Amino acid sequence: MKILYRFHLFVLLPALLCLVVLSLLLARLSSNALVAEQDNRLRLITLQTRSLMELSLTRVENDLTTLLASGHLGQYFMYDAVGETDFVEDIRATMEENFLALNRAKPEYASLRIFRTDGHGIVNITGQHRAYRYPDPGQAEWFTAALKLAAGKFHISTISPCLEHQAPSITVSQLFYYKNSSRAVVSIQLHCQPFFAQLLKETGLGQGTEVCLVDRRGTIVAHDDETKVGQSVTDAALFRVASAEEVRVRIHENDPDGQPSQTASLGLQMTDGVLLISRPLSEVTAVTKALRLNLITASLIVALCLIILITLTVRSVIRPLQQLERLTGQIARGDLNSRLTIQDSGEIGSLASSFNRMTEALQQAQESLRNELDERERGRQEREKLIAELQKALAEVKTLSGFLPICAACKKIRDDKGYWNQIESYIRDHTDAEFSHGICPDCVKKLYPEFAEGQNSEFRSQESGDDNQKKTS
Repeated sequence: MKILYRFHLFVLLPALLCLVVLSLLLARLSSNALVAEQDNRLRLITLQTRSLMELSLTRVENDLTTLLASGHLGQYFMYDAVGETDFVEDIRATMEENFLALNRAKPEYASLRIFRTDGHGIVNITGQHRAYRYPDPGQAEWFTAALKLAAGKFHISTISPCLEHQAPSITVSQLFYYKNSSRAVVSIQLHCQPFFAQLLKETGLGQGTEVCLVDRRGTIVAHDDETKVGQSVTDAALFRVASAEEVRVRIHENDPDGQPSQTASLGLQMTDGVLLISRPLSEVTAVTKALRLNLITASLIVALCLIILITLTVRSVIRPLQQLERLTGQIARGDLNSRLTIQDSGEIGSLASSFNRMTEALQQAQESLRNELDERERGRQEREKLIAELQKALAEVKTLSGFLPICAACKKIRDDKGYWNQIESYIRDHTDAEFSHGICPDCVKKLYPEFAEGQNSEFRSQESGDDNQKKTS
């Protein structure tokens, strides 16, 4: 188990740490990618909104061109030059009807006016009604700037309060020339909020997107939420750094609703205002959280699979080693009959085969040694048996060479048990000698004197024969 513990500590744990770090890194990269994607979408929306504003103002210019294309204003100055007052009034009334019809068709136009270059009014349509009181345009930027225009050119004013309602407005004006002489300024004035609301309907921005138009003082002059018109922008840096060439995007950690948001700012050179578009990052945050959760879940699943796989792999390596350890212990205890049963064609299988061959060699060596020891034991036992027999014989020989009590009369010998034995019986029992009975010459003389003389002469002749034989040899 030490190998498994070390494998978990030095292999599995670093792998899991790398997996966690990789998951967090992927989640971070994915979050950054989502934020960057929303950043690009916000930039695109901002540019599209500006394009729609420019297109809408171009439509206003086209409406001015259409009104002047009727030629009524030229007729007005023609009859005015010759003093035809009735015709002048009829022409003026006709122009009022035309301007009023346009205003009713496009109620976002706050006013449509014609002023002589000296500031006297000719036509004043305000709020879809004729008005006969004319404000003084002399200080209005749209009027003074229009007096410098060439023929056919238009001027789009900066955001400024309208003369009647003091509401933030944008005015499109054009200088009218009659016989190469500037004679009047024709203008269409748009209140920013209605104009912007109509514009937002055309953009179709997603829910939660805030769009507003801010003047250079940082005051909101138009907003998709009309209640916020007139408020000041909290982040003044957004409109200070805004330029007409580049969309700048900033991330706010907490918007007024307490949620992170992303705001794009783009300067509007034509109105000297700033377009601000904000989108909450809640969608990105939700997607990021879901992605992070999915990554964590996937990481846990991968980690679990990795743990199982590594554990099984390590166990497949440890199990043969444990078997080898047990078998080594059995061999150490003298059991050489056990074998490793590992079915593997790799290094572990080769090790098992080598170990089994070694065990077989040890078993054969042990059998050979055991046989040799048995042979030696048998030889030793035989030698001990022979020694015992020799010692026994020697002991018996020593008994005969010791002190033997013998009867002086009958010549019987007394053994160590106190019994008296015939001398030939005693010697036969205690030695390997056998007795054959005969009779000596003295006993023959004594017992058989009649045979003694004949035996003596035979004996003497035998002795003389032996002596002659010795001499001859």
